Amino acid sequence: MKTRIKLVVLYSVAFLIVTLPALANKSSVAIEAPATAIKDEMVTITLKVSHQGNNLIHHTMWAYVKVNGAEVGRWEWKKKHFESGNFTRQITVKAEKTLAIEAEASCNFHGSAGMKQAAVEVK
Repeated sequence: MKTRIKLVVLYSVAFLIVTLPALANKSSVAIEAPATAIKDEMVTITLKVSHQGNNLIHHTMWAYVKVNGAEVGRWEWKKKHFESGNFTRQITVKAEKTLAIEAEASCNFHGSAGMKQAAVEVK
C-alpha cells in the first residue's frame, strides 16, 4: 500500500512538472493610447497586462510606463497578488509634445515578454 501511495505522489509531481509550464507564461503588455492629441490636452494611456496563471507564488511582479524616457507609472506586487492574469492600469499625461511611450511587465518566475512601444503625435 505504501508503495502505491509513493507511486501516486511521484506521478503527480512528475505530471505537475511537465504541465505547469504550459499553464504559465511571461508577463506581457499592450499599450492603448490615441494616435494623435492636441497640444496641452490630457491623454489617457491604458496599459493592459497579460499573464497566464497568476497565483500566490507565481504572478506579475511589476509593470511600468515611460513617456519620453521618464517613468510616469510603476506598479509592484508582492506574493499576495491575486488579481486576474489579465488586468489594466491607466495613467494620464499632458501632451506637450509627441509622446514616445514604452511599457513592460515581468513575471516573478518567467520574466518579461519584452518592452512594447507606442506613440501619440501631438498637433
